[in-house]
Amino acid sequence: MAASSVMSEMEGLSLDLLCTSTPLEFEFSQPRRPRRTRNIFTVIRNKLHNFRHGKRRLMKDYVQVVEKNGELVSENQQLQRENAELKVTIVDYKRVTETQKDTLESKIYALTEVSKIQEKIFEATLLESGSEFKREKEKYEAEISQLKDDVADSQRLNSQLRIDLQETEDRCEQNLYEKNQLELKYKKNIQDLEEELRTQRGQYNMLLTTNALSQNENCKLREEIIETRERSFIEGQKHERIIED
Repeated sequence: MAASSVMSEMEGLSLDLLCTSTPLEFEFSQPRRPRRTRNIFTVIRNKLHNFRHGKRRLMKDYVQVVEKNGELVSENQQLQRENAELKVTIVDYKRVTETQKDTLESKIYALTEVSKIQEKIFEATLLESGSEFKREKEKYEAEISQLKDDVADSQRLNSQLRIDLQETEDRCEQNLYEKNQLELKYKKNIQDLEEELRTQRGQYNMLLTTNALSQNENCKLREEIIETRERSFIEGQKHERIIED
């Protein structure tokens, strides 16, 4: 929509410029215009040609910039969606970590209570049977070993979760940096385009001023030609009268 509005504005300016830059039409019976007047029209015509060519190139660049900015906006939205997904993943990781931590603490507490009960049973049966004591001791040691294994597994899982969490945070920071870079690039493209538009408008105003000056000069030259013809006609009549006398 911005490209179409700018294009219509530039086309309106081009039509106004063409209307104001139409050269004066002379009859075939009038004398040839001075050479410097043709040079002025040639300069104006060349400037108008350069202006139209620059306008087309500017509109082409502007459309490319708008398309590129659309791609950058799409990439920015994709990065925002990825950031949202990563945030959800981080929350899930934290929730899983807390759940596993609570489960591990409950299991440790239960095993501790079981160990206390087993110690009491062991003390009660210590004097009754040496073989029973040996079996209870082996069972107790097996449970202690299993508890140590569970603790080691939980520590490894927590370490892996911390690594995953750090990687996720690093990725979020990288995505945020890329998003900021895209925003800076988008703003720079807009500023460059606005600067070039201001330059083209300045050139257009200069062409309008030059055209107005040229038209004024053409009017003066036209008046001088008419005055010269009148003087020539009067002088011719005088010479004819002198010849007749």
